[in-house]
Amino acid sequence: MAPPPARDAVREAPCPVCRHSITIADFDVDRGEIFACSACGVELELLGFDPLRLAAAAPVEDEDA
Repeated sequence: MAPPPARDAVREAPCPVCRHSITIADFDVDRGEIFACSACGVELELLGFDPLRLAAAAPVEDEDA
């Protein structure tokens, strides 16, 4: 009998700004990736997976400024 197929881990953590629940599957993003909170729109950086750690991303300076 074959073992069941492996499932990718799905993790959940609150947005550090608005506390909205953020759900991330390990296969969707990589550590260091920047994405927006769907509730407040702030850019978040994925710091780690176990446990899931998120932080507000540092602002990026415009080269034209």
